[in-house]
Amino acid sequence: MSRMSRTAASEPDPLRAALHTMWSSVAPNWVERASAVDERGRVVATALLDAAAVERGLTNVATRCLDLEAIDLPDEQVDVVVCREGLMLVQQPAVAAAEARRVLVPGGRAAFAVWGARSDNPWLGSLFDALSEVTGSPVPPEGLPGPFSLDQPTLLAEVLRTGGLDEVTVHEVAVPLRCDSFDQWWGLVPSLAGPVAGLLAAMAPDEVEAVRAASERHLAAFVSSQGYVVPGVSLVGSARRAV
Repeated sequence: MSRMSRTAASEPDPLRAALHTMWSSVAPNWVERASAVDERGRVVATALLDAAAVERGLTNVATRCLDLEAIDLPDEQVDVVVCREGLMLVQQPAVAAAEARRVLVPGGRAAFAVWGARSDNPWLGSLFDALSEVTGSPVPPEGLPGPFSLDQPTLLAEVLRTGGLDEVTVHEVAVPLRCDSFDQWWGLVPSLAGPVAGLLAAMAPDEVEAVRAASERHLAAFVSSQGYVVPGVSLVGSARRAV
């Protein structure tokens, strides 16, 4: 990616600022439910590490908060980039892919996980459907980055190739959500979804109850004597920086 494109990605933008604010607002909920999130995400995390060929037992790991569309690292700085469920939430995913390529050393690998088709992810899609029914408007709003923005293998592959990455492959990973009860699902999923948490907080109690009832109706097909097992599918895309 050209230096001009990177500069444009790092300039102030109202939509990018709004997206950052929205997801930051639910960060405390992610911390509070970290054990459940990590347990659910383990299969995808393993797939990412395998796709990026990361060796286990690393001792030089550090964490930093970075903007995926304007990574604050020098060129050719890292051996591996992995991103779980973030690429589909940025305004310019191809710019983010190009940033990943920029910070990779030649021969370095990248792996990105995004959610697959909404129809394959009723654990979240059912909530969106319920909100759409009650509000009369599409949730999430059309044209904005969201959980299903890159929901097809061809879309994810195109983003990675547009970002200048090579040897792109995409495969599916099954990630079902298991809950003992509907109450457990209701206490987990709505609180973690950035656009949904704010929307529910602004609704009247009777509207929230209507969303809850509609969600339970949509999820009824996945209940058994062992609780709820709701399908989920992630897409894992892997690639390499050739030069």
